[in-house]
Amino acid sequence: MKQRSQIAKLCNPALLVTSLVLLTAVMRLAAQFVYTANPEKQFGLEDVDQYGRLSLWTQNWYVSQLQQQTDPVEREKICIADASIARKIDRVAAPNARIFVSGVLGRDGAGKSSFYVFLQNYLFPRDVEISLDGRAAFTDGTFEGVPCDSPEILQAKGFDILIQVNSPISATMIPLNERATRK
Repeated sequence: MKQRSQIAKLCNPALLVTSLVLLTAVMRLAAQFVYTANPEKQFGLEDVDQYGRLSLWTQNWYVSQLQQQTDPVEREKICIADASIARKIDRVAAPNARIFVSGVLGRDGAGKSSFYVFLQNYLFPRDVEISLDGRAAFTDGTFEGVPCDSPEILQAKGFDILIQVNSPISATMIPLNERATRK
């Protein structure tokens, strides 16, 4: 009879739940200190948990890298490549330059459209367009509009700079006239 009461105490639901919660917390904490990937490369999905948070190991690596940088462009490059490129363009583009961004329209440009958002932010108050008619629309996860890759047409429409987005983290800036860049 005494043996049954001891087993009943061990099978107490509150004790089991508390033990499972404690075990889960210990495992989550331990996982933060386990190095799983090389943070010197652009961090990948293995460095991010289910909630989009970086591991402590990866965060510490970023902190050490950021502390070494004094240039805002170089600091930005460590964390957000799109923003770094936008800052570089801001440094060289004339304050009143009109800028056209190609390569972000339609399904093919869907993965590159975040770059356009960074350009809008970092190049403000400059006019930044992705549609030749100036009426780009965001529908179903993509920007729709009138594309243009021709420097001659863009120059005739009054644009000073063409930015060709090659990938989500790569772009080429093409000045279309003398007033496009800072002196």
